Amino acid sequence: MHLSSILKEYGVDIKKTKLVRHPLNKTDIRDVYERGMIEAYQSSQSKNCFDNCKYIASFVGTTGTEAKFIGLYEIVDIIDGSEVMKHMPEGYPYPNHFDDTHRFYVMKKLETMSDMDNKLIIDWGKGALAWFQWAENDKEVLSIAS
Repeated sequence: MHLSSILKEYGVDIKKTKLVRHPLNKTDIRDVYERGMIEAYQSSQSKNCFDNCKYIASFVGTTGTEAKFIGLYEIVDIIDGSEVMKHMPEGYPYPNHFDDTHRFYVMKKLETMSDMDNKLIIDWGKGALAWFQWAENDKEVLSIAS
């Protein structure tokens, strides 16, 4: 079974969707994930990685090349420059993630696929170092927990 089949089953347009993998072996990412601030982290980016998509299917890297699904998000607005800092949550431990060199993507977590949150595990792939990819780059489903 492949991720694209599941996305299509839920009515997600894979041509408008990027897959995002936040590796928990990076200290800052693990820290914001454990603080419940991964959504803030993924919303503020140093490049325009989400400008040309409508949705992101978000994952956290667990072990090896595995990735656990944490939600489907719709991008509803893009904010640049000094306005980015205004979107940093109180207590966020890395203010440099929200400086004026970043772009803030206003995202809305969708109910679509929420029954798969923290249950769907995929193989991101060996040698697939890019942390974001189009959903058309199919990924093997390793497991779906009950």
